[in-house]
Amino acid sequence: MPKLAAYIKDNEAKWSKKHAAQWPSSLKQYAYPTIGDLRIAEILPSHIFELLKPIWIEKRETSNRVRGRIETIIAKNVDINDNGFRNPAELTKQLREKLPKRPKRKPRHHHRNETVAAYQRGAKLEKRRKLMDDWAEFCAPRRSREFTDAALSTMNDTRAA
Repeated sequence: MPKLAAYIKDNEAKWSKKHAAQWPSSLKQYAYPTIGDLRIAEILPSHIFELLKPIWIEKRETSNRVRGRIETIIAKNVDINDNGFRNPAELTKQLREKLPKRPKRKPRHHHRNETVAAYQRGAKLEKRRKLMDDWAEFCAPRRSREFTDAALSTMNDTRAA
């Protein structure tokens, strides 16, 4: 896709080095085998389906990015006045219905293994408890707490009388 090289050249100054490297790399790996030899007008939604299907579930974020990159390149290279044109890489209901259903995302924390995560929470709880005890001691040293307790006791005695 010669349009890709032009698009990347026009935009890479705005991108980070990593992003500029990912664009051609991801398209070369996932899109070129299916649509690399086609002109933009020849790309069909079925081509997009074929290139996304193998990575749709296993590489969720990659498939989203590849599809979005193809959609962007196609959109940048069509006649704005062509009302009959529909971008084949657009994530339409038809494309979503054809692709395999993705499982719901589970929020990820630092550990994928729930047992390890539980042990980590337990260890961190003890560390936090000590930290909070140290902070309480710093904010209200023992003498000061004793004074406060004595003062409160005296105030309660005078109120009761």
